[in-house]
Amino acid sequence: MKKRFLAVMLFVILFSFTVKADEEISKMTGIKDHEYKIKPYSVSDSTGETIYMIPLRETCEALGFDVHWNGKGNISVSKGMFKATLTVGQDNYKNRYGDQIKLYLSPNMKDGVTYVPHIFFYYVLDLDVFYLNDNLYFRYKIDDIMPKVYNKYIYEINKVNEKDDEGNIKKVSKKAVPVKSTYIVYPYIENQKHSFVNKKLETYIKETFSEYDYDRLYVKYDIGIYDKNFLSVIFDGFLEKGKTKRKIFNSINFDLKKGTVLSPDDFIKVSWKDREKIVNKLKESYKRGQFMFGDLNMYLMKDAVIFFVPEADPTPMEYYKNYEINDMLSEEYKKRF
Repeated sequence: MKKRFLAVMLFVILFSFTVKADEEISKMTGIKDHEYKIKPYSVSDSTGETIYMIPLRETCEALGFDVHWNGKGNISVSKGMFKATLTVGQDNYKNRYGDQIKLYLSPNMKDGVTYVPHIFFYYVLDLDVFYLNDNLYFRYKIDDIMPKVYNKYIYEINKVNEKDDEGNIKKVSKKAVPVKSTYIVYPYIENQKHSFVNKKLETYIKETFSEYDYDRLYVKYDIGIYDKNFLSVIFDGFLEKGKTKRKIFNSINFDLKKGTVLSPDDFIKVSWKDREKIVNKLKESYKRGQFMFGDLNMYLMKDAVIFFVPEADPTPMEYYKNYEINDMLSEEYKKRF
C-alpha cells in the first residue's frame, strides 16, 4: 500500500486546474466500444499535466459495473465480488480490498453528473485508461505497470489578416498552428528494482520515433510478457504524412535479470542454419522485398516468441511455441525461456 501511495504522490501533486477546450472526447474503445452521451472533459495544471474527468455512471455501466448512489454523495461501484467506494467532493476512495486510496483529486458533480479523474480507474478499479486518437482507451491493468504519455507538438507561426466589413485589412495577427503532433503511450514500471527499464524506454521512444517523418503520430503499447525474467513491450499505432497513413509496429524486449535490452541476436544461436530457417519461414508469408536476420525483431509471450519485420507493410510475423524453437535458442536462454 505504501508503494501505491508513493506512486500516486509522484504522479499527481495537488493541481490547480484549468479546463482544456481543445480536446473533444466522444468515444471509449478497448475493452468496450461506446459512444459517450455525456462527454468527458480534460483539465490541466500549471505544468501542463492533463487529467481526464470521466462521467462515472455511464463509463462504469458500459464496462459492466453496477453503480449505486447511497445518499450524501456516497457511491459504490461493483461487479460480482468486486466493490469500490467513493464520495463526491472528497479525496477518499476505497478499492476492492478496503484499502484507502488518495489520488489528490476528488470526484466532482457537474450538471447532476458525477465525474472522476481517469487515474481512478487505474488505482481503484484496476483498469488502464489513456487518451488515444481522440478516444479514451480502456484495458485491464497489469500489476506494477502504469501508462504514461510522450506528447509533443511542433508549431509554426502563421500570419492572419483580420478584415473590416469593406474587406480592408485592419489588423495582422500571429497564430500558432500545430504542424506536427506526437502522441505515444508507453509503460512506466512502478517496481523500482526495474527502474532501468523506464530510462531505456524513454530513450528508445525519443530516439526511435524522432526518425519518422510525419504530421501526426499515434502509438499505444501492449505487454507480451512480464515476469521475473523478461518484459516485452509492443508498440502499435499509425502515422500520417499528408494523405498517406502508415501502420507502426515494433517492440523492445528486456532481460530483467541481467538489466539489459534483449535482441534476436542474443536470443537465437549464432548459427546460420537456425537463423536462416526463421528468415525463410517469414519470407514464405511475405512475398515482397528482401530481408535478413538482422532486419528482424521479436516479442515474447508466456509460451511463445513472435518474430516480425518492423518496417514491412503489412508486417509479416511468425509464431513459435516454446517447444518449437527450443533447439534454436542460445544456451543461456534455453534454460530460462
